[in-house]
Amino acid sequence: MFRNSSRMKDVKRTSGPVVEKWGAEHGFVFPKEFVSFVQEFGGIHLSEDWGYQFIDEDDDLLDFGTIGTFFHFDPDVWRKSVPDEYKLRCREHWNQPDLVPFASTEINTHAVLDFRASRDAPAVYNADFFCASEADPERPRMTWLAGSFTDFLDILEPEEDYLARNPD
Repeated sequence: MFRNSSRMKDVKRTSGPVVEKWGAEHGFVFPKEFVSFVQEFGGIHLSEDWGYQFIDEDDDLLDFGTIGTFFHFDPDVWRKSVPDEYKLRCREHWNQPDLVPFASTEINTHAVLDFRASRDAPAVYNADFFCASEADPERPRMTWLAGSFTDFLDILEPEEDYLARNPD
């Protein structure tokens, strides 16, 4: 589904050990599926409108997150990298060190690995870094997407399929 997408300018593919090292330095064990995926697709802009359906945590409205970019681990390019987005969104802005953003859907909305419950088996959430959660104002608004990264990949779909099911 992503093979026709283009890689961001100057971003090179990154080896698994580089991804795993960054995770280990921050106390995470990334799932092997995540490491393989980022090696292949980190730093790509999707050529088609693919994403995921979710129900917003605070307003219970059905929505669709169209993925714009999968973040990368290329140490020579900071912009749209996992380390940059992690530092900016999860450490500096929200102090949520157990969240790791890996894809953007809007300027402040990202798909994240959530390591709060497990250091080696993260769930996947949609996180709106612009809005505080009503349930816990110390964190961004978050909506559960999948119990694992593999399950997250299984829920991805073309936006046109979502719109066909939800014409309103």
